[in-house]
Amino acid sequence: MPAAYAAAPDAPSQLVALTESVTPYVTAKVVAPSGSGKVTAKFYAGTYAANGDNDLADGKEVTVDSGEVARLKLPDMRIGTQFQWQVKACVDDDCSDLSPLQSTRVSPMTGAGERPGATRLQFSTGDSTAAQVDVGSGNLLVNAAGLTLPGVSGDVGLGAAYNSAAIGTDAASAKSPLGYGWRLTPYEVELKVRGDGSVTYYGQGGITGLFVKSGSGFTTPGGFKADLKKNDDGTYTLTDHGSQSKQTFTSAGKLTKITDRNDNATTLSWNGDLPDTIVTTRGMKTQRTAVYASVNGRVTTLTQIASDGKKRSVRYQGHPGPHH
Repeated sequence: MPAAYAAAPDAPSQLVALTESVTPYVTAKVVAPSGSGKVTAKFYAGTYAANGDNDLADGKEVTVDSGEVARLKLPDMRIGTQFQWQVKACVDDDCSDLSPLQSTRVSPMTGAGERPGATRLQFSTGDSTAAQVDVGSGNLLVNAAGLTLPGVSGDVGLGAAYNSAAIGTDAASAKSPLGYGWRLTPYEVELKVRGDGSVTYYGQGGITGLFVKSGSGFTTPGGFKADLKKNDDGTYTLTDHGSQSKQTFTSAGKLTKITDRNDNATTLSWNGDLPDTIVTTRGMKTQRTAVYASVNGRVTTLTQIASDGKKRSVRYQGHPGPHH
């Protein structure tokens, strides 16, 4: 009898580019016609500068079990580099059609914050603000001091940070309730869960790292000394190697708790997507508590009761869109 016809796999689905790294990943879910066995994803990728040539990947293969996500790590690229990519699924010699062409770029947020080893030019802009420019990425970082809450393992500074690299990205700082490009510290620390299960970490001051999904865990990005874990209840915990401090995030990536090695916990509560109340670890509760007030989705004031019983406040005036 003639051999049965071998059907080609369907085109890959769940196409995701992980671009918060200078060595980005392209990912796709691939499924065998039988629903089981091995499937090979063949990736094709090229920079805009290559004028249609696949200078990043020309049929590079990643083989996974049917129904799993195939991930390809691309070569090192400069921040902001634009590239296009496609992928097809193959079982033996039978291949799907190529996926639709995807266009993206290495995220500018890769150059945000105080990057380890980066050369920065410092500028004094006032008693409570400081600015610096990252020479390599061109990012302008402005830190504005606000209030300070007492903590057992060190006081907690509440202020605001601006990163020019956030403009035009999907980083939350690009659409902050404080103002375009601004985030409130430490509320700006957050996770963004990607379509393939990988996670982007936006840290204090805008420092950004990509934790790539690997089995049941994550691969720590270069320059970071911390481990990310997804907990059984869907929340996430980031543990610093040196201090052993832990940051706890909701399943949606919002920071809710910072715990030191002795289990002293600073808690952060939210009113929807807006910062609400932060409570630190030392002193009377009124002195270690700060409350944010918001009007029409915009943060307007930050208030604390000082040790002398007097109210201390910082008032914010945001801008509704990008500055020109």
